[in-house]
Amino acid sequence: MRRKLHSEWVLKVKFFTHLNCFASCSSDSIHSLVLDHIQRIEDFPRGINTFAYCVKANSLATGGCDKIIRLWNPNIFSKPKAMLLGHQCIITEIAVNEIDQHIISLSTEGMFRIWDIQTLAVLQVFISNEPQVGDKRINTIVFDRKHKRLIIGSCVIDVLPLMSAVQDTMQIPLSHEKSILVVTYNKVKNQVVSICSTPIIKVSKLETGEKMYQIVQSHGPDVELTAAALDKSGSHLITGAFDGSLKLWEFATGEEIKSLPPAAESSEEDRSICQLTFLRQQNPRLILALTWNNTIQIIQVFLLLFSFSTPACYNNIKLPESVNRVISWRAHSLKIVSMFYVDSKSVVVSASLDCSLRLWYAPKGHYIGYFGQHSALNLMPPTDFMLPSDIAEGPVETKSKKFDKSDSVIEGKRSSVLRRWWSGGGEG
Repeated sequence: MRRKLHSEWVLKVKFFTHLNCFASCSSDSIHSLVLDHIQRIEDFPRGINTFAYCVKANSLATGGCDKIIRLWNPNIFSKPKAMLLGHQCIITEIAVNEIDQHIISLSTEGMFRIWDIQTLAVLQVFISNEPQVGDKRINTIVFDRKHKRLIIGSCVIDVLPLMSAVQDTMQIPLSHEKSILVVTYNKVKNQVVSICSTPIIKVSKLETGEKMYQIVQSHGPDVELTAAALDKSGSHLITGAFDGSLKLWEFATGEEIKSLPPAAESSEEDRSICQLTFLRQQNPRLILALTWNNTIQIIQVFLLLFSFSTPACYNNIKLPESVNRVISWRAHSLKIVSMFYVDSKSVVVSASLDCSLRLWYAPKGHYIGYFGQHSALNLMPPTDFMLPSDIAEGPVETKSKKFDKSDSVIEGKRSSVLRRWWSGGGEG
C-alpha cells in the first residue's frame, strides 16, 4: 500500500505501540506531521525535523527550523499544549527519558537541552565537544533507559551517562536553605566551610561534596554571621557575627572552644565584623578583626588588646598594571558573595545569594556540580560541557598567548560573573 502524505521529503518515521499508529514528519509546511489515521498538524512554519512520544505523559514532542519544541496531545492537533523555548539553532533530534518524563533535544550547533515534561523547566544544558560539521555531525540520539545514558551517533558512537549531567533537582541547585554569606577553604583538611544567613555553618569535603557536620545557630538565634577564618594548621575556625561577637571552634569536631560577647557600649553597625584573620598562624592566640566602621581590633583569645580606626579599609584584589582577561563565565543568577581557588585542583568554588555553593573547572569555566547534590562530586576535568539550570550562556574565552597558571587571577566577588585573568606585559 502506498499513500502520498507529504509534499516534501519524509525525514523520520516511527511506530508508537501505545497509540497503535505510525507517525511521519517532513519539512512540508502543510502536512508536517501525520499519524496513522491522517490527523495532521497543518500550516506549521517550515515543517518538522524530528519528534518523539512519551507514553507516561501522553505527549508528542516536535521540533524544527523555528527552534521551538512543541508538546501535543496525540488526539488534539488544533493547538499545542505547551511550547519550550531556549534553543538558538534549528532542532534536529529529540529523544525521551520515559521513566523521568524528560525530553532531550539537540540543535545544529551541538547543544543539548533536557526538559521536564510536567514542569516545562529546562533541567540541564550541555554541548558536544566535537564541531558539528561533515562526518562529525550528530545524526541520531537514543536514550538508554536501563543505564540512564544517551547514545549519540555520528561517524562514531558516543555514550554519555546522563546521571552525572542532569541536576538532582528541577529547581536551582541549593547548598543551603538561605543565602550564603561566607565561604572559606581549609587547605590542610581539604574541606570547605560555608555559612548562610540562617545562620548555619556547614563543613564539606572538597573532593566529593559530602557534608561532614553542621553547626546550627552558632552565635545564637537569628544572629547573622559575617566573617570566618582558619589558622595555618587548619585546626581552628574563628567566626564573627553582625552583633560583634566572636567564637573559636575546634575544626575537626565543631566544638566551641571560646567566645567573646559583643561590646555593649557600641552600636550594632559599629561592631559588626566584616573580616577576620589569625596573626600568629601557628598558635591561634592573636586575632585581627575588621569592623564595618573601619575599626581594626587585635584580640588575644579572647582579650581585646588594641582598637584603632583607619581612614578606609578595602578588601579588593589589586591587579598588576598589565592584565588580560582569558575567560569569563556567568556562575550564578544572583550576586557572588565569596569564592576561592584551589590551585592544586584547578577548581573554583563560588558562593552566592542564590543559596548555592558551586564547583567550576577554572581553565575552561566548566561546571562540575554543587555542594549538597545527591551524587558525589568529581574533581576531574569535565568531559562534556554542562550548565546549572539557571544559567543559559556558556563561558567566553579570549584568544591569548600561553600563560603560566601561577600568574592567573580569579575575580568575580560582588557580581554574578567569574573572570580569569593573567598578568604580565605583552599582548593577551
